[in-house]
Amino acid sequence: MKKIILYTIAILALAQSACKKNDYAEGTLSPIIAVVDLRDIYKGTDVILTANNMLGASQIVGVVVSNPASGNSPEGLLVVQNDGRREVRGIAIELGDAAASYTPGDSVTVQVTSATLTKVNGNMRLKGIAESAITKVSENHTFRVRAVTSAA
Repeated sequence: MKKIILYTIAILALAQSACKKNDYAEGTLSPIIAVVDLRDIYKGTDVILTANNMLGASQIVGVVVSNPASGNSPEGLLVVQNDGRREVRGIAIELGDAAASYTPGDSVTVQVTSATLTKVNGNMRLKGIAESAITKVSENHTFRVRAVTSAA
């Protein structure tokens, strides 16, 4: 009887140790990177965005907050705001004349792979994005207006 119990314990221990163990989380990475994380990639010099430096991501999402007609942003810039990970951040996208076709409140998805992340006059910008890389998802979204102070 003791031998049967010992053999049973040995077989159970062997079976337990033979189970497959993984040291990784299964699943696929999100194709979307939060603007706050995208901005963190910039370390003082221009960066060409790749799936590698964006941890597998290839796009950003957000709501358009710029309106060049009202004077709240320079001509040719599309400013997108995103509140991913409880952080409200925005980024300007150099689009040229195509920026005028978007209105505040438009929800957009932007393919940013191969774009250049840069800083111009203290503003974080994306360069090298074609109009075809931007998809308007919907319109008339509300967005958080942030008060900004400036020194004269």
